[in-house]
Amino acid sequence: MSDAFSPILQGILLILAAPALTGWIGWLKARMQGRRRSWLYIFQPYLNLVTLFRTPATHPQTASWVFAAAPWILFASYAWLTFIIPVFCKPLLAVDFIVVIYVLGFGHFALSLAGWDAGSAFGNLGGSRVTFFHFLTEIGLILFFAALALRWGTINLKEIFDQHASILQNLVRIDLETFSLNFGVFFLVIPLFLIILFEMGRLPIDSPDTHMELTMTYKAVLLEFSGRDLALIKWAEMVKTMFLFSLFSNLFLPFHHPPSVAVTPLFIGELLSLGCLLVGWEIRQARSRIQQTPGFAWITLLFSLLSMLLTLAIKRNLQP
Repeated sequence: MSDAFSPILQGILLILAAPALTGWIGWLKARMQGRRRSWLYIFQPYLNLVTLFRTPATHPQTASWVFAAAPWILFASYAWLTFIIPVFCKPLLAVDFIVVIYVLGFGHFALSLAGWDAGSAFGNLGGSRVTFFHFLTEIGLILFFAALALRWGTINLKEIFDQHASILQNLVRIDLETFSLNFGVFFLVIPLFLIILFEMGRLPIDSPDTHMELTMTYKAVLLEFSGRDLALIKWAEMVKTMFLFSLFSNLFLPFHHPPSVAVTPLFIGELLSLGCLLVGWEIRQARSRIQQTPGFAWITLLFSLLSMLLTLAIKRNLQP
């Protein structure tokens, strides 16, 4: 397999496998709640997408071309992110984390704009909440990646992935000085996990399984879409879940690094384990009011700042 084709195939496989990851999360949640589900339920998202793709899309009479273009922009933005993740080979693109923040923001902006362009009450509600939630997430992402850049002296994601893998590989023979420098990195596990909850709509105030107005964030915008447009948006959200899980895996569970075909099962196991962690946390959390949402963002900012301050303090003490 050529060096040019392998990274492209890797990104395409992540896009195609994204619905299976979402199906695994849904199946596991049902089983942990005591509901009967066949293991074939894992493939239910594929059937749902096929059904939606076979249904023509309808647009509100008041909507413009922005509404029609939003699903394609959202899917293209999130699908692009899968080509910067290493699994069984090096990624196709070596980008800075600033680009990742902008791409995620562009997808949220397109979805919010589509909700407002629809001109309905649900669309305006969903667009406003998507913008508010992304505002909280974006601040956390900036500080999260800033803490990583402060520790490793780079903003390139590929180099950061390599540095995190080196921590795991040298864990046995690590010295006290290196351990002290890397200790602040582990403070970033909680911020990234909370950012994943924000992006997946799985905070205690939001329920991804219902369509009640009081529990909806971006799903209020989805009520305006149908058919192929809705399929693209749902698939895009699944791809984003795959990217976020892969990002967490490459940063804090880099057992499959360096990438090769032989360690691909380890990567799959990491994704399934993260799904178990997500479902276990979700089913044990009581619902709260939307006014309490900034509290989760404050936790993200706090741990990111603690990691930055700890790294600065340790570097200053280690200087001769």
